[in-house]
Amino acid sequence: MLARQALVIGTVVVLIVVIVSGFLVWQSGYFNPAITPSPSISPSPTPTPITTPTPESSATPVTLTQEQVRDATMTYIKTSHNETASYVQTFAWTGGRVDTGFLGAELYSYQSQGWNVTLQYPVVPNPIYTVTADYISPVSQVTPAEKIITWLGTWQNGTISETIYNNTMLLIQEQVRNNVMDYLKSNHAETSQYIQNVSWTGGDVTPSGIVGSKTYLYESKSGMILYSWRLEIQYPVVLNPIYTVSANFTGLGITDIVAWQGTWQAGVIIETSYSYTP
Repeated sequence: MLARQALVIGTVVVLIVVIVSGFLVWQSGYFNPAITPSPSISPSPTPTPITTPTPESSATPVTLTQEQVRDATMTYIKTSHNETASYVQTFAWTGGRVDTGFLGAELYSYQSQGWNVTLQYPVVPNPIYTVTADYISPVSQVTPAEKIITWLGTWQNGTISETIYNNTMLLIQEQVRNNVMDYLKSNHAETSQYIQNVSWTGGDVTPSGIVGSKTYLYESKSGMILYSWRLEIQYPVVLNPIYTVSANFTGLGITDIVAWQGTWQAGVIIETSYSYTP
């Protein structure tokens, strides 16, 4: 009887050992990837985008703002002062930025065919460009270089304002005349429609026998002589005189559409009266 019980107990112990061993083997194989490695998946290669290179020849050159200011200034000089047209033709500019060593401001200088154009402006948003344009006559065997035209003005947002214009080829009376017409155009915008391609005739009309004063008269007729400018200058023959000027634009030969009077001295114009009757 005892032998039978011992046999049963031994059999049970053997079964328990077998079951436990099998469980441990199953558990370690299921949770340990080193024993049962999963198949590795290689990442797909990233496709490389295809780009078509842009030919360099198709790129549009960008005009610098400084070059735009320079060209706009020369166009202004030509259209506002007809006597400069022969000097303001096709240009081949050289020059560019000038390293001054100063911070907060820029200087550009350009040269072409006797012209020297300089631009100065502060390094701020939307700056005002101060522009100087000088024309110097070429040197010859009989004449030295001479500054003939001097122009000073400003540029901002495409708008040009003239400050000074001098042309030594002109008589002083012609400079007075032109300065007055520029003043009218700049300060009385309604007159600009009448100041286009004005071609003057006239000159000294001082009566004989008059000593100590001069009178000059200039006229410009248009529209089959129906409309005309009449500009008269009077001044005493003294050093640095005050020029008294009247400028009238007449319609149909009888009605003053524009009537202006003022003075000119050393480039400074003072308006004394103005009327506009369209």
